[in-house]
Amino acid sequence: MKRLATLAIIFTLGLQSSFSYGQLLVGVRGGYSTSGILFTPERDTKPLTDPLIDGGLTLKYFDLDHVGFQAETNFTQRGYISLIDSVTLYKRVNSYIELPLFFQVRTAKNNLFAHVNIGFYASMLVNSKAGQGPDSTKIKLLEYTPNILRDNFFDYGLRGGIGAGYDFSWGTIQLDIAYSYGLGDLYYYSYSGNPSRSPAWIVNGSISFFINLSKPKKTKTILDEETQISNDINLN
Repeated sequence: MKRLATLAIIFTLGLQSSFSYGQLLVGVRGGYSTSGILFTPERDTKPLTDPLIDGGLTLKYFDLDHVGFQAETNFTQRGYISLIDSVTLYKRVNSYIELPLFFQVRTAKNNLFAHVNIGFYASMLVNSKAGQGPDSTKIKLLEYTPNILRDNFFDYGLRGGIGAGYDFSWGTIQLDIAYSYGLGDLYYYSYSGNPSRSPAWIVNGSISFFINLSKPKKTKTILDEETQISNDINLN
């Protein structure tokens, strides 16, 4: 009975420590992306590597030292370049409001940490521009008006990556590399002349700055309390 009582108290204190000392961090992020579209039937395409806008707000929450979640709200631009003929390129750049969510597993030593992200994203198209010419860097982009029957305004897919960072007294700096694969299509396959598949792919690198809104963890104190309670019960 004493052992059962000891285990029950330690388990209860563990739950209390998880909720009392969970770490909530909020911050801002900015990044750079290379993107494209995987067409079926296959088309000749090139990655879009222009320095476009990619930034937003981010939030992390950890109940445990090694497991947590990260969510973001971003304004991001991506698109693709395709070959119309041997000398003419078609370029389209789309702007999205994007909501990624990650399950995050990490390891840490002192203030340095590394993590793996596994999750998904959902995004809504808010603007699009397109143009054509022989040189992708000099193409003049004009407003592209999406057709609700031809163009998909929503995109979603899988996203995963790795990252590392450092916890300072004033906050946290974090670097991430992520790969995304779209499960939706840019163009509706049912529209005449559209490809049967047109999912997006994105490779992104980013830097984030966080501030910690939680109290510092007191793991040692909690463990000391559990040890003392255990000893008291065993003595009785």
